[in-house]
Amino acid sequence: MPALALPEAGLSEEGKTARPKLRKVSFGDGYEFATPDGLNHIRREYRVKWEGVTHAVADTLEAFLTARGGHEAFSWRPSDASEAAEWRCGNWSRKRLSAAHATMTATFTEAF
Repeated sequence: MPALALPEAGLSEEGKTARPKLRKVSFGDGYEFATPDGLNHIRREYRVKWEGVTHAVADTLEAFLTARGGHEAFSWRPSDASEAAEWRCGNWSRKRLSAAHATMTATFTEAF
């Protein structure tokens, strides 16, 4: 599995979201029963951003993400985690700041 060695310059984790996947059954009296859907039912998602990186760095990041195609997992360790995990990136964007610099944003979704 490919590993993503993220450039530290300009990197920030914009936010973290957890999305539990549940099976729910509602009954006529207002009662609802919920249970986890699968073993890994809580999926984490991180929004990451590289602000003011060179176009060469942005090219490298974009090439890595494009090569994975949104479906192939890669290894990455968030700053608040002690170990790397498997992630997929289904969307990313690049914004030109100047002739020499750009901003890249991406959303990493935990893969099981």
